Amino acid sequence: MSQSHDEIAELIAAQERLERRLVRPDGQALRTPVSAETHTPPYEMHRYYARRPHSVFRRLLQHYSVPGQIVLDPFCGGGVTVIEGLRLRRKVIGVDYNPMAILVSRLSVTPEPVTDFNATFAKLSSTIAAQMMAMYRTDCPVCGNKEAFAEWYEWSTRVRCPHCRRIITLATAMKPRGTNEYECPNCHEGFVRTGLTRLQETITRIKWNCRKCKHVGQKRPDRSDLRLARSFDVEFPAIVAIHSVISNDALWERYGSTDA
Repeated sequence: MSQSHDEIAELIAAQERLERRLVRPDGQALRTPVSAETHTPPYEMHRYYARRPHSVFRRLLQHYSVPGQIVLDPFCGGGVTVIEGLRLRRKVIGVDYNPMAILVSRLSVTPEPVTDFNATFAKLSSTIAAQMMAMYRTDCPVCGNKEAFAEWYEWSTRVRCPHCRRIITLATAMKPRGTNEYECPNCHEGFVRTGLTRLQETITRIKWNCRKCKHVGQKRPDRSDLRLARSFDVEFPAIVAIHSVISNDALWERYGSTDA
């Protein structure tokens, strides 16, 4: 819903009244610590990598700008500056080379009718939910339920040891602190990862949640988990193709402009 200039001016004025208690010595840095808070729902819609704490950015915006001013973030990433700046009634420009960053930032601040959102979610759920959820199925180690839910998988790179030529999962290899050298768990010779060919990654740990026995925990993958992981490379691209999930090339074409 668009707003008139008078309505926008009133929103800016209201924010100015709220922020009058904040001390802003011109040119001086913050002298008090800012606590990093956990992400709120708008930031959990998409787990954009390296997203900074919204509470820290919000305080920086309050300290170094006033309502109505223009704020430029030339590397906006997941849009923390854009979202918090708009909430604080700043005029924000977000720029990023990555079209995914622009897509995430733009959609995070675009109002959509809840009814339209619910209808779209229901449509997606009815078409791909069963196939996607099958990728998060694991056996419960407590009651044996084969329909337990894997909340997350921890993956690790595998390489071939340059000495004994056996395949190593790097997560299980010893790595003394302060060095970049691993120790092969088979021949116990040291090696560096640089230059080694990366083999197919593997699951090393799973957080599971069983709705049948109500237990939650972490476990090492069993054979069925590893078999499921190997199927990802075949099944996921097929799901993308069948349901026309947007590709990287399409992202560049649709959101290739570098500003949000």
